[in-house]
Amino acid sequence: EHEQYKTELYDMCGRMDTDQSGTLTLSELMTSFDEEESFRTLLELMDIRRDELAAVFKVLDKDGSGEVDYREFCEQMHQMRTRDPRTMLTFLKVSITELKEEIHALTVTSGGAAKMQSAMINEGADVCT
Repeated sequence: EHEQYKTELYDMCGRMDTDQSGTLTLSELMTSFDEEESFRTLLELMDIRRDELAAVFKVLDKDGSGEVDYREFCEQMHQMRTRDPRTMLTFLKVSITELKEEIHALTVTSGGAAKMQSAMINEGADVCT
């Protein structure tokens, strides 16, 4: 079952890879979510919503290149699918990292304190929803 799942996912990657580069970009994932029912269904089974795809991609794109190769994508998606608590912790880690980056950027700019307070309030509301 594990190998069949990975083979099907690998084939799905080929359909999602619109430029046939052998890698997937965030844009290709977003388009696939909208247009590829089997991909959308897979993500929904994993409780991954469209608005969380950027966080998923950031986790998968470990080198920050903006691309993820099929093999790595399939391996990571399988791990996320079979380890539900780990999936939640991964999203939490990415969200915390992004929040830290936003806070740092806001405090460096002029008027950062007021912007930081507003961002923290808004981020808190997003986390609770």
